[in-house]
Amino acid sequence: MVRRLSHFDTYQALVIDFSDVPSVDFTSSLAIDDIISDARQAGQKIYLARIRVKVRAFLERQGFWTN
Repeated sequence: MVRRLSHFDTYQALVIDFSDVPSVDFTSSLAIDDIISDARQAGQKIYLARIRVKVRAFLERQGFWTN
């Protein structure tokens, strides 16, 4: 995902569709955080779509929304 995003130098918003993501672990949460941090630094809007309760809860425990 990071490599795919690196091919785009201009975009207005980043939408990450979590509909096919039943769970995440610590490593994948770091990758998601890196992607979102890069988009924030570029001044882009970020949308997390169709995120499951289990995934959101894990990311919240990792402090995902406190940054």
